[in-house]
Amino acid sequence: MTMRLLYKFLISYIIIAMFIAAFFILAAWIFVYSNFNEFIAETELAKLNHFEEVLREEYRIHQGWDHFRTQPWLWHVAKG
Repeated sequence: MTMRLLYKFLISYIIIAMFIAAFFILAAWIFVYSNFNEFIAETELAKLNHFEEVLREEYRIHQGWDHFRTQPWLWHVAKG
């Protein structure tokens, strides 16, 4: 059974389109994955920097950590 030339072009077009789509999906996944990791790292560092400032201020105000030892729920407030 012979295929007409039009069907051969159609099949080759579909195969090429699938390869191109797969390439773009893979490239987008790699780009998003690498940038998302950077975003997560920057966000965590920003939260830790803020937490450090809050703890430093709490230590300065109360002259120690005793208020955290006697009232552990303050850790959750300080993280806020």
